[in-house]
Amino acid sequence: MNILKKCIITIITISLIFVFFKYKNKDITENSIDSVLKDAHENRSELEFVLTYFKDDSIKYNAAKFLIQNMSRHFSITSPELDEIKEIKYNKWHLNDSDKTKYANFNYNKLPKSYDLKEIKASLLINNINLAVDVWMSRPWHNKYSFDEFCEYVLPYRVGDEPLEDWRALYYNRYACILDSLYKGKDPVEAAEKIMTYIKQEGFDNYTDIKLPHLGASFLYKQRAGYCRENCDIALYVLRSLGIPVAMDFYESSPSYNSRHFWTAIIDTCHPRKSIAFNYTEDPINRDRATGSRRKGKVYRHYYSNQTKLADYTFTNNVPSFFKRQDIADVTHEYFGHNSILINNHCIFKNPFIYLSIFNGNTFDPIDISHVYTYQFNNIEPEVIYFPTQYNQGKMIAIDYPFLIDKNRIHRFVPSYMRKVSAKIIRKYPIRNNLQFLSTMVGSTIEISKFKDFTKTDTLKNFDKPMTTNTLLINCKKSTELRYLRYSAKENKRIELGELRFYNNGQEIFPDTIWANHRLGIIHRKNLKLISDDDWSSFYMADRNGEKLIFDFGKNIYLDSILFIPRNDDNFIHIGDNYELFYHTGAKGWKSLGKQKANSNILYYDNIPNNSILWLHNHTRGKEERCFYLLNGQQVFI
Repeated sequence: MNILKKCIITIITISLIFVFFKYKNKDITENSIDSVLKDAHENRSELEFVLTYFKDDSIKYNAAKFLIQNMSRHFSITSPELDEIKEIKYNKWHLNDSDKTKYANFNYNKLPKSYDLKEIKASLLINNINLAVDVWMSRPWHNKYSFDEFCEYVLPYRVGDEPLEDWRALYYNRYACILDSLYKGKDPVEAAEKIMTYIKQEGFDNYTDIKLPHLGASFLYKQRAGYCRENCDIALYVLRSLGIPVAMDFYESSPSYNSRHFWTAIIDTCHPRKSIAFNYTEDPINRDRATGSRRKGKVYRHYYSNQTKLADYTFTNNVPSFFKRQDIADVTHEYFGHNSILINNHCIFKNPFIYLSIFNGNTFDPIDISHVYTYQFNNIEPEVIYFPTQYNQGKMIAIDYPFLIDKNRIHRFVPSYMRKVSAKIIRKYPIRNNLQFLSTMVGSTIEISKFKDFTKTDTLKNFDKPMTTNTLLINCKKSTELRYLRYSAKENKRIELGELRFYNNGQEIFPDTIWANHRLGIIHRKNLKLISDDDWSSFYMADRNGEKLIFDFGKNIYLDSILFIPRNDDNFIHIGDNYELFYHTGAKGWKSLGKQKANSNILYYDNIPNNSILWLHNHTRGKEERCFYLLNGQQVFI
């Protein structure tokens, strides 16, 4: 009987606690609405009108509450100068040289902010909510998601700091009938793949010459241009208007690139939730390639609602501003699952926070934060090189050895001074996807002749396989006389040429004229000078497949060598440059293994401590550098 009484008392107690928290949370919610409405000042009536308008529809009313409760930090960036730049870009997108000079010091972060709370109109919110909810409820997949997920991934009326616009009907009216004609099923991922494949055909110009805030739905509806952030914006406008739940994810610092990167993520129907990364201008959406091809380290997501996880650091001194943001949250686990790493607790900590950092070729970029009393970081991408760091006197410093997670095991790179290794160093930066142009010369030829029509020719070089470096010295027979040289691309490929230089007896010889087997436009004629400007990263690219470039030396000459450099990133070993190789010693930082001047496209180093993280620094030129390790004597970049 006593046991029964205890059970009853326990049940009653739990029930009372539940009721207390239920009504307490309700009070907090209502107080939050009151506080936001108060902060709206003269615009309060617009927001109250929206709540009253939907008071008899619980779904739309709660959707309105969600948007209003989380509205305080949202804003647009506006200025006459910004409008002027957007007008230029709307008409031609690329800025000319005079425009670039005029706006060289433009910084949109210094422009005034117009906050939604004090500017948004009831009509915009009502139209947005009505369309979002109605389309969402009509989709067969809506019951596989929670209301909170609908609010975050379909409902928002904005994606960033773009102008306030009533955009949803514009995109829905254009693309709903197209989606209906392309897909009849119940899978949002398949539906998204169909419509985004269609939109890819509409084109997108990958280019940016000036940093701007988000351009806005109506601008991007007509002008498909920008960089990765803009194609994410387009995907969000289209897919959310069609009731497909998507988010914008990003990494703040890349393990293998020198910039931030944004992409679109479809929220899949599986449990636990997984994100499917895609960039619609590149590959089709594919569950088998859900994480995408880029290394990420840590993945963060933009949210409309206020995020509290990083808010612990909002009012903390000596913490980078990135970790004080309330509009983002860590979603790495949706890509790479769950794991954790403990930092060695023998480290001497000079402040209460430790950071997980990426080495960017110069400094350490923090991508995650933790309190020193935990010594722990959770949910990080495997097979990426990380450095435990602390913030000290205005910069990040290493406090322990770098590490990576390999097959659920933590591998620490602690140099072994008892075992030394040798290595051939060929690059200072990882080979990226855009280095596929190293294979564009496959099938191309270099021919010489005394005759303009090449009726009699000698072939100097057939490129039958991709190059593994960015330079090739072609030796010529000194007895062969020529006036013309022809470089021909394969019929289904374009010329992408960094440098083509001609020598005889140690002296460089320059052609009098260069022309093609078709009429070259003004830009391409101008860009021909890039193949002899001694800048290995600049390049000439043909505007059509199968182009032939003819070099006329004006008279019969002899050559003993030709320097051929395809389009490249100039991160291979550059002959004549001065290099220095370092290895990482944990809390003692980088230690030099010596300097070398490159006499060939390979640097040779001996006496490298085994199991070291290495960094090759070019003292002569360039900014792109990344650390690496050795595997069987070969460089392994991340």
